[in-house]
Amino acid sequence: MQVVMSKKKKYIILLLGILVLSAVTAGIYVFVNPRTNDSTSYTVDKYSDVTNWCDTSLKDGKLSVNCKALLINIDVNSCFEVQVITKDKELKELTVCESGDTLTYTNEVLGYKKLMPVDMVFTYSKEGILGEYSFKNVLFDEVDEEYIQGIVNEDIANLVTIDPSTTTIENSVDFCPRPESLPSYVTDENRTTYTGYFNKNILTPQQYNNKELYNLDDSVIRVFWGCASRINLGYSVQCNKLDFVNFKNVYLFNSTPQMPVWASPITEEDTMKLKQISYMYDDTKYLMYSYLPYASPESTNTNSITIQNVFENFMQELNTSGNVNDQVFCSMYSLLGETKDLNNSISTYRSKMKEILNNNISQIHSIDCYSIVEDSDNVSNLGVYLKGFYLSKDSNLSIYNRCSNLQEFIK
Repeated sequence: MQVVMSKKKKYIILLLGILVLSAVTAGIYVFVNPRTNDSTSYTVDKYSDVTNWCDTSLKDGKLSVNCKALLINIDVNSCFEVQVITKDKELKELTVCESGDTLTYTNEVLGYKKLMPVDMVFTYSKEGILGEYSFKNVLFDEVDEEYIQGIVNEDIANLVTIDPSTTTIENSVDFCPRPESLPSYVTDENRTTYTGYFNKNILTPQQYNNKELYNLDDSVIRVFWGCASRINLGYSVQCNKLDFVNFKNVYLFNSTPQMPVWASPITEEDTMKLKQISYMYDDTKYLMYSYLPYASPESTNTNSITIQNVFENFMQELNTSGNVNDQVFCSMYSLLGETKDLNNSISTYRSKMKEILNNNISQIHSIDCYSIVEDSDNVSNLGVYLKGFYLSKDSNLSIYNRCSNLQEFIK
């Protein structure tokens, strides 16, 4: 029996076909049109992560991916180890290994320092109408000054929005640059807002002279590195080298400092450590009794514990793997720099600590650690600042980190 299709059914089938064809055409258009395309839609054959991390543009069938990054190392095989600064303001590890026509770089990049800020441009060409994009070349160049200046203005604008009550360190703002030291490229609006924020939140000389600030045995640090912060504010202060080290125990400095725990969160216990280290730095001789049982657990009589005992405990921790995070590690480095060195053993020990930091520069999280390595001839100060800008998100130390990082950069 012959089946005869009605005109109505033919019309419906034709309409459905047109709709399907339209959908396919629209899908192709979305895929290839740069004005409606999201970077995640691109399919590339090499370094595919960068299309999600960085800005993309498409012209005449060529895809360009523009990234900002910190250059960590270039090895003999033309492999560039970098930390890409993503659109989400995160740092992502990437290794780019190319040579010949697929790699281009400027002379400035070839003479790089670790953490040098660079522009990376990846170029791809499209293979066929629906094919993937094929890698053609990557270019490395140093970033321009305008980019850094924009980051500084963004940094200041963000800083003044942070409520000082959210910090574990109450004198955090004292580590910020004085308003008159801000560079000329800071906008008038940022300069005015920052000046008001700074003047409102710094401690006065009278507050610093209040000895009760050091007698509160809790996990809030009211004065951190008090001698250094007062100097930054321009207050009159006499800072003396510490002299409590008993060199009968010089063996503590003959040992090798162990690797810190990188990027671990600042715990309440860590805060107590930082507070006690700061007390020693300020030469107050005050002991925090809530911390002492940890410092000397075998002791049942805390009154018998001296500042020497606490100092030795910190040294033993530095010589024990996995016992300190990098913030505490670098705070001890600073403390040792303020201690009288009768036979150069402390200087030698600090050199070992600095070597650990230099050899693990991509793993460092603490802003204080970066202020140590930036003194090295092979580390970029611009990169140190950018690294600190993107890492200073710890809510407990955010103001201190941002202030210290900005201060180190513009001083």
